[in-house]
Amino acid sequence: MLSKNGLHYYFKGERGVCCKANVQKLLAYAYFLQNHDLYRAETLLNHAKTKFEQLQIFHGLAVVTFAKAHFFFTKSTQFVDEDRNEDVILKEALEECKEAISYYDRIRHRVGHAQSLKLETQIQQKLRITLTRAE
Repeated sequence: MLSKNGLHYYFKGERGVCCKANVQKLLAYAYFLQNHDLYRAETLLNHAKTKFEQLQIFHGLAVVTFAKAHFFFTKSTQFVDEDRNEDVILKEALEECKEAISYYDRIRHRVGHAQSLKLETQIQQKLRITLTRAE
């Protein structure tokens, strides 16, 4: 999954900030894989996203938004807290996924775009199921 979705990507300019953003992105992925402190994984992705936005590195932005959408979709019930129920988490995942699609379009990354579209469809299906159950 690392190479398929671009999590291994490294941008050589602005080494300090970009390197830190990449480390945060990879740490978030490690936390996610080990099912360890998912809120920390979310925070790391948010920090990485901010850094990539500052540097205008659209590949990095595409990767972190896709990763967040993927994390929220696959472990939506584990991100539930006082402020967010599963539906809210899935809606956030959908928004992140749409943002990832936009970034992947911008950099013309066909594989990332295709994976994001696939994830978007899966999130929409799961949202329909959870909304139907709530009614």
